Amino acid sequence: MATVLTLNNRSRILFERGQFSMQGEPTEAALKVFAEKLAAYSGQKPDFKINPMPFEEKISKQVHKIATLDFSSERKTMSTVVIGYDGSL
Repeated sequence: MATVLTLNNRSRILFERGQFSMQGEPTEAALKVFAEKLAAYSGQKPDFKINPMPFEEKISKQVHKIATLDFSSERKTMSTVVIGYDGSL
């Protein structure tokens, strides 16, 4: 679930001047925070103040995004096509 929430999301979480902030849509940012916390629950203890998105950084090294279909009210979904999830870029 964390992988899907991370790859299919354009928001960014930042830590500047002692505060967390977001870039992008509020719902996407909330999902990004959830994905990072979910990934951290797997046993890692990241310091989010040093790197607010360690899971995204890790996943981004394993995949290459081919295409993204943005959310639309007609489709009611956002889709991202990737290759290399198994590490075979």
